[in-house]
Amino acid sequence: MRLRDMQKIFQAPILLLFLLTLLPVSSVLGKIGDPRPLTVGHLRYESHRHTVWATDIGTKKVLWKTGIPMSYYKGEVDPRLERDIQWNIIIFFKLKGKILFVTNSKGEMFKLDSVTGKLLKKAVEEGKK
Repeated sequence: MRLRDMQKIFQAPILLLFLLTLLPVSSVLGKIGDPRPLTVGHLRYESHRHTVWATDIGTKKVLWKTGIPMSYYKGEVDPRLERDIQWNIIIFFKLKGKILFVTNSKGEMFKLDSVTGKLLKKAVEEGKK
């Protein structure tokens, strides 16, 4: 057996092992994604978990940041499941006029003033998106 053939025999399992070690990391990162930023004009609206903020794209200055008062988990915590897949996080933005509608993973909808970030009220349209 030539040296080149032996190198191929050793390289294949090492490459496979490397790829298998990356799979768990990529699946975890995919579970709890934030919604895509919403860009309107020179403003970008973003969120992470329970916080929403607006950024001026030109200056990269955060104009406001607002915490959304919602329950941390989607109901009762199931000890058999990983906690991060049970988190109640912001999943969707929609802008109508000057009102930014924010929807969480439980289906609760909140209204924010898109200029000031002030929480206007929780909408009662749970389950509707």
